[in-house]
Amino acid sequence: MDDCLPKLIWTSIIFALILLLVCSPAEAGYEALEEKLEAGERVGEEVLDELPAPTTSRRYWLYGRAVPDVNKTLEMLEQAVESTSAQAEEVKYFSSWVEVALISGRGEKEFFRRKLDKFLDSPGEAGVDFWLETGRLAEQFQYWEGADRAYQAALEVEPEFVESLLYRARVKLHQGEDDRAEKHLREYFLEPGNGVESLYWILKGRLFEQRGADTEAYVAYSHVVNHYPESMLLSQAEEKIRKIPLPSEFYIEDISADQIESLAAPDAKDDMGKPPDPVDEEPAFRIQIGAFQKREQAENFAADVSNQVEVDVYIHEAEVDGTLYYRVQVGAMDNRDDAEALQSELGELGYEGFVVHQ
Repeated sequence: MDDCLPKLIWTSIIFALILLLVCSPAEAGYEALEEKLEAGERVGEEVLDELPAPTTSRRYWLYGRAVPDVNKTLEMLEQAVESTSAQAEEVKYFSSWVEVALISGRGEKEFFRRKLDKFLDSPGEAGVDFWLETGRLAEQFQYWEGADRAYQAALEVEPEFVESLLYRARVKLHQGEDDRAEKHLREYFLEPGNGVESLYWILKGRLFEQRGADTEAYVAYSHVVNHYPESMLLSQAEEKIRKIPLPSEFYIEDISADQIESLAAPDAKDDMGKPPDPVDEEPAFRIQIGAFQKREQAENFAADVSNQVEVDVYIHEAEVDGTLYYRVQVGAMDNRDDAEALQSELGELGYEGFVVHQ
């Protein structure tokens, strides 16, 4: 009995110290702060003034979320991220930092890049929302490689979220990597059950522009205006249309809604064969499937098509506002019905275009 008494005393003392620590006024103040934040209540400065300065990662995180000054918020959240060794907490605190940086347009870029690279190398259990938000901020900071990897990580976490392919295409267009952007757009379009969004059309238009195919770009941007009037990208599409002159040989009345839809489909394959000799013939209806500023590109593309179809493939030169374009056109039909039938056959082969009236 005498031996048990000292042990009992020491156990009581340790328990009392733990209870004192947990129930201290400082901890109680931060607990109350967290309840207010979780309930979405406004936290007045008088509440923050009563709190002791934060000294743990959790307290940095709570204080940072409550303080009204953006710079102070980012500083506190950065401290929270840096002072924790638990990955789940690090993801949580870094997500808060990213959210504030996105809204405010501020934040230390080097800190962001360093932490993002760390998460990319050791993703742990970071969810799709985490990767989408960090990808957006990486784009905002023009950290293109990090943005691409973040969107790739989002797709790996949730393969059904195919919009990540559009975001990767957007990044690749910023980097000038047209072929990679086209690849991601094709993957997105071919995903079963996927709906074509306004962002797809915007990116498709930008891809056409970068390749000098103004006709196709004009149609893509017009599709956003005509079919997605509620889209946040509407003003961007309208601005693009104002800057692209309608080519003189482009007859908008010749293009039906179904034919405009066909522009959404993936572009032709990349393997090229021997170019056919251009032919000058004058039947009224052809299917235009591409337009290029460089003749070599047009010839290579035409060669690929001619290897798979039994009708003639033409390269038609046209000057639009002082710029020479080489348009790849297929067929030579006397009437629109035959031309539309050919358009359907080409679509089944992966070559999408629209009827033009020569």
